Amino acid sequence: MKGSTLFSLTTTKSVILMVAVITTTSMAAKQVRSDVLSSTKWQLSGLMQGRASYSDGTTGSTGVSDDLSVRRAELSVLATVDEHTSACVTLECATSTFLLEGFAQYKWTNEKVRLGLNAVPFGYENPLGSSKLITLERSQVTQILLEPKMQFDRGLFYYTSVGNANLGIGLVNGASVTTGNDGNRKKNTVARIGYALKDGEIGASVYDGSDDVTNATMNRKGFDLYFGVQSTTLIGEYIEGKDGMIKSKGGYLTIAYRKSDSEIQIFGRYDQFDPDTNQSTDNFKRFTCGVNRYLNDYTKFTLQYENIDDKLSPGLNGKFSTQLQVSF
Repeated sequence: MKGSTLFSLTTTKSVILMVAVITTTSMAAKQVRSDVLSSTKWQLSGLMQGRASYSDGTTGSTGVSDDLSVRRAELSVLATVDEHTSACVTLECATSTFLLEGFAQYKWTNEKVRLGLNAVPFGYENPLGSSKLITLERSQVTQILLEPKMQFDRGLFYYTSVGNANLGIGLVNGASVTTGNDGNRKKNTVARIGYALKDGEIGASVYDGSDDVTNATMNRKGFDLYFGVQSTTLIGEYIEGKDGMIKSKGGYLTIAYRKSDSEIQIFGRYDQFDPDTNQSTDNFKRFTCGVNRYLNDYTKFTLQYENIDDKLSPGLNGKFSTQLQVSF
């Protein structure tokens, strides 16, 4: 009887001690979470692009049409926990809502690592935010060879800089942002190295992998340059691709002029794309010109014309577009 009473007392003390430990730990964890949330810096940003367009001719491989549309509508939240740790979530909400970007980041002085859904480090205009484009859309070669599965992708990314050189590399799924999980066990690799000059930067990129559905070869290589001299901006890029047995190539050259004290920027771009180098009847050429008016730091109005020579759609002559962009 005495032993039974002693065992009961010991058990009761153990239970009380366990409850006390759990309660204390839970309170401490809540306090830690509270401290982290209170010290985290939150930044909300977004983008809205309303557009009107008119096509002179039939619809072609550019996918143009006569319409009034919301071209892009993005909402992004950046949470900075401390000087090293942060996380970002971006939603695209124009025609349907999906996760456009979502990654965790840890950075040092000249290095950073990202894990999640991130812009793919290939070329100049591919990872560039849409609000920073001079023209309304990226070039044809970028839209066809990169945007479907290589503008954003899930993976592990590493960035570093040494002197004038910078490097971005990634191990990625090779799948579209709306696809979800990867369709195979293979991972694709991508890398871009850039070198800063006095008034700009030159870069070289490579992408090696396979399609997540068909397993066909999906390789890319390219070169890009950017120069900003006083009021003039010059951007150029050349990209080659191989999908299975099909080889393609293309590039563009953009020039823009804006005085430092002016709201007005005039621009012109020539771009071309050959979707199959073994064919001679599928070439695409386009000349784009237009005017951007920067009403303030957040608002830009664009008037643009595209003269299009599309061998796959000879009835498509050109396209007029106007857009009002608000970014915050």
